Order: sequence, then structure tokens, then C-alpha cells
Amino acid sequence: MGDEMKNFAVMLLIAIFLISSNKPVYSKTINEADTELCETLKYALINSLRQPVDKAIAEIYKNDKDAPSNLTWLRMTQK
Repeated sequence: MGDEMKNFAVMLLIAIFLISSNKPVYSKTINEADTELCETLKYALINSLRQPVDKAIAEIYKNDKDAPSNLTWLRMTQK
């Protein structure tokens, strides 16, 4: 084996050793659906869509005799 081949073999062995001995770090995964910010953004999005949805509901049920007169998309309340 030439010197270049020996150097390559040594570097390859060192790389394999470093990769194989690397242990993953265990950390708590943040579930964004459980955070307060995500809840706030979700309710803000729902609230921002209220007027277009109310308009669509009124248009859909405008000729329906059995539909209540004050039919709207109700606001969600937080827990």
C-alpha cells in the first residue's frame, strides 16, 4: 500500500469511528399544536374568516324557509 492509500484508510477508519460512536441527543419534541401561540393563531384565523363564512351561509340559505333567520357561524370560545 502506498502512503496515500494508508492515509485514506486511516481517515476512513476515523470517520467510521466518529460516526458510529455518535449518540443521538434525546430532547423533548415541542408539539406546536399544544402551545398557546398556536392556539391564539388558530382562533385569530377562525375569527378572520367569520364574515365571509357568514355571508356565504346567508347566501346559501336565503331561500330556505326552514332555516333560522339568524343563522351564522358561531364564534369559538377558548377553554
